[in-house]
Amino acid sequence: MKSTKITKRLLMLLGVVLILLAGSVTYMQVSGLYRATPTAQRAAHSATETADYWAFSSKAGTAKKDTAIIFYPGAFVTSDAYAIWAKDVAQAGYPVYLLKTPLSFSLIGQNKADVAIKNSHAHHFVISGHSLGGVVASGYVDKHPKAHITGLLLLASYPQEKTIWQSEAILLFCH
Repeated sequence: MKSTKITKRLLMLLGVVLILLAGSVTYMQVSGLYRATPTAQRAAHSATETADYWAFSSKAGTAKKDTAIIFYPGAFVTSDAYAIWAKDVAQAGYPVYLLKTPLSFSLIGQNKADVAIKNSHAHHFVISGHSLGGVVASGYVDKHPKAHITGLLLLASYPQEKTIWQSEAILLFCH
């Protein structure tokens, strides 16, 4: 009898926690995201949009060394918010793939770069990210050392603590 009461109370508590968690996620998706500015939205129009990423192509005659940049956004930042930066980098000769991550949270889409690599015409890749996206990018580099990855670009970020790539021939750029 007593264990039944405890079980019911635990189930009610679990239900309340799940409802609060679902409400928090919904709130973040509706009002808590950092969204693209109107200028960034206009810049995004120059990209090809897929379900997995925004692809910014380099202009004919400006392509550099067959290298593309794959970018993981920061937590709760929509990927098109980085469109101005991506467009500028692409105009300098490097195609850019702004990854779209589930719930705008890169930790959930840690292997999203696989799709961009598969669909890219490039043979070398710089994996990059901003804030939490940079942490995910460093983890991706660590787990995919043979994927023609030639660099890691971190914007207001840091690499994961346990990485083996630090001793390998990966260029690391932090800003």
